Amino acid sequence: MKGISLIGIIVVILATVALFLWVSKEIFNFIINTFSQASGENVARQLSNFMTVSGASYACKITYIPTREATYNIQIKSRILKASPIFNVPYAEKTSGIHPFATNFTDYQIKDVNSFMIIKRMVSGEAKYEFSAKKV
Repeated sequence: MKGISLIGIIVVILATVALFLWVSKEIFNFIINTFSQASGENVARQLSNFMTVSGASYACKITYIPTREATYNIQIKSRILKASPIFNVPYAEKTSGIHPFATNFTDYQIKDVNSFMIIKRMVSGEAKYEFSAKKV
């Protein structure tokens, strides 16, 4: 009787450890994916790519929301975009991403935003670019 109950306890312990490892792996993957999508480097890269791509079309409107959990300080100056994330958790990396772009956006600076809009319009044969941002 003792041998059977000992085997049962071992099986329960092994099953619990396996479940814990699987759940912790899923949670860890979720956290890593969330922070990698919300990193300043990724947001700066995506925005600068969208800004450059907008130059290839006649007219366009691009809306980009990387995440609703994090906000960013954005600076556009001399065809360079800088995105600095603002995370409310102490263990998140707060590095800024800096990326160039190839279109003529005016200098722009805004803080604490997470939704971005890039607009290109043709006015009298001339391309007009607009960048705007807000918090959603």
